[in-house]
Amino acid sequence: MLDWLLLGLVLISSCALTGILRRYAIKQNMLDVPNVRSSHSVPTPRGGGFSIVMTCLCATLFLFIIGRVPLDAFMALFGGGLLVAGIGFWDDHCHIPIYLRISIHFAAAAWALVWLGGFPPLPVGKTYLGPGLVRTYNMPCAAGLVA
Repeated sequence: MLDWLLLGLVLISSCALTGILRRYAIKQNMLDVPNVRSSHSVPTPRGGGFSIVMTCLCATLFLFIIGRVPLDAFMALFGGGLLVAGIGFWDDHCHIPIYLRISIHFAAAAWALVWLGGFPPLPVGKTYLGPGLVRTYNMPCAAGLVA
């Protein structure tokens, strides 16, 4: 029951905050003016994604406080989400150079990976790639023979 109640609260909150941020964006002239690469044809307010991220982060905080989300998952989601939302909202206000935006996104991903214990090795043929490691192992082929 709590899950459905929280989901409804997040939905209502994100819609309400999106409306508030929409009015703010129009007042601040934070409009995305269409160009040849745009998917819209009229000027569109920017910054609405921030409201969705913030309500989800608040829900994650609530779930952490009541013990439904473990510390490592909370830190990965909350810290990484806050970094990405922050740089996105800042970019909506003024142009942020791509190298800074991508650096913040990589930092957010690294933050999440650290809190989640890294990532498992990726098998590539007879080797696997891990953080700084390339190792060889025997991998049987489909016929049961060692390749």
